[in-house]
Amino acid sequence: MRTQTFSKRHGGALLLAGIVWLASTGAAEASDLRIQQPRRGAIVSGDVAIVLSLSDRTDWCAAFIDGQLLAKSSPGVVSPYTLTWNSRLAIPTWHTISAKTYNRRGRLLAERSVVVSVSRSTVSSPTRSLTPTRTATRTRDTDRTPTRTSTASRTPTRTATVTKTATVTRTATRTRTPTPAASVTPTRTSTMTATPTATPTATAVGTTFYVSPSGSDSNSGLSRTAPWRTIQHAASSLPPGDVAIVMAGTYAERVLVSRSENAGAPITLQADSGAKVITRGFEVRADHVTIAGFEITNQATTEPAGYGVYVAGASNLISGNYLHDLYFEGIMVSGEGNPNSATTAQNLISKNVVVRAAMAGIHLEGQRNTAVGNDISATRQYPSGGPRRSGADADGIRFFGSGHAIRSNHIHDIPYGAAENPDPHVDCFQTWGPASSIMIERNFCVWSSTSASTDNEASSLESLSGASSQISYRSNVFVNMRQGINASDISGLAVLNNTWDNILEEAVILNSSPNASIINNIFYDVGSGSDSYACIDSGSQSGISIASNDHFMSQGSPGNYCSSAPYSSQDPLFADATGMDFHLQKTSSLIDRGTTMSTVPNDYDGVVRPQGAGYDMGAFEYH
Repeated sequence: MRTQTFSKRHGGALLLAGIVWLASTGAAEASDLRIQQPRRGAIVSGDVAIVLSLSDRTDWCAAFIDGQLLAKSSPGVVSPYTLTWNSRLAIPTWHTISAKTYNRRGRLLAERSVVVSVSRSTVSSPTRSLTPTRTATRTRDTDRTPTRTSTASRTPTRTATVTKTATVTRTATRTRTPTPAASVTPTRTSTMTATPTATPTATAVGTTFYVSPSGSDSNSGLSRTAPWRTIQHAASSLPPGDVAIVMAGTYAERVLVSRSENAGAPITLQADSGAKVITRGFEVRADHVTIAGFEITNQATTEPAGYGVYVAGASNLISGNYLHDLYFEGIMVSGEGNPNSATTAQNLISKNVVVRAAMAGIHLEGQRNTAVGNDISATRQYPSGGPRRSGADADGIRFFGSGHAIRSNHIHDIPYGAAENPDPHVDCFQTWGPASSIMIERNFCVWSSTSASTDNEASSLESLSGASSQISYRSNVFVNMRQGINASDISGLAVLNNTWDNILEEAVILNSSPNASIINNIFYDVGSGSDSYACIDSGSQSGISIASNDHFMSQGSPGNYCSSAPYSSQDPLFADATGMDFHLQKTSSLIDRGTTMSTVPNDYDGVVRPQGAGYDMGAFEYH
């Protein structure tokens, strides 16, 4: 019986969103922290001054851009605390500035965030691009039966955690206290948020039109002084290759795009640079359409109207949008009843922020779609006022179909045990099939806390509604979870060069899942001193490959419950584990100690492997 709760104050901002959410911990008060500058919704460029107003309870503070550490103050910081952000290095879209304050004991006092728009950027495109035995049995939790959305009639059951016969009692509670640093200029990129590959920018082949709340659909739309009135008119009227720039304002409409164009002449609906453009969402039943830069929210209680963006087509680009407070998924890429639809293919879902959607932030079906550089948080199981959906859950990204790439996304802060999330099974990534040839790489997923009674994990993989196979996880970071990847009836699972931190039970659980590979991972504080990093049943022994994994406990020794999977046990010497910077220090014994893997050509940052005589273990290649 697991009796002790372990937690780390790791989590990113509770909401990376277009609203200010006054999140707090313990006895925090609104006066503990205020972001004086810049203001919410501000349009910024160049060197941006960030000014934090702090209470006298604050000993030190930290500031983040899109969850990525910008600076930590020295202890004894004095209010106001001012620092500078070079926004020239940011992609020109919405970005979240967040801050945290701590007292002398390192306890989190308050968290605040604001969203600003970077009006221009000169940044170039960054890239981040064994046969153990197991005696425990696994039981299925039959009282949890999540159902797919109406795009497919599936009703899977979930695989429960391994039923253990031993009693494990933990007597010490571990809480990590971040160590403040004096420098406000980080020497390396923080790993809290993956840096996405740049979003392709639609190029106007033809004419640019304009839309404004003060316009008229009888206008020509050819200038800012003679704009159209509705986005729907633009969607219905744009010739191939033309662009509609939607000016600031609130548009009480949900837009249907049903005219397909070709790759050389897409239709583009784009929010004006730096403008706050609020809509009720988009339904794209077409090919070669771009939807970019909008704020999307609605409380529709039926589908597809309740989705933020609904896509049923090919080669569409959904980029840089802020979707929030929805009763259904944020972005639904639908096969329209066929999860492996060839007509829903090669869509790019890029750099969107999805907050307080329902069920999942992003849902992928079809073939060869890509989700890259998105930020997903606070998914809700039962949104207040929303429909009570059967099998309600709260996940980051769900995937079905084949050939998808899920890359450089930041998934975080999906709560458990809250009013809208009483008992979800929280996953960073989930499928119950069919799903094949899926690449999940260079993502960062962290939950704000975990415990033996908190049902959160890295990934739930099943084949309940169709076979799932050849799913690869490479160069990801997973932090603060009860379990890691829980796979049932999955052939060819590959878990390669990932970094795991504070996983209470096993990081990889295999049930009837042959031909798996678990290679080059760092399992740091995994298993709580009693469990192995892997749990592998007899049906998963065939074809398994386990090599070059490091299992290290910062307190105590690794456990061996559930398997005796081989490992080394060396302190990886992370740059700053408490600050979630899992780069290796130059003295780490895990450098050049990994197995050469041609299937893992890059690390989390996009750095080419290897940089030295051999592959490094974990998500980051030392360079």
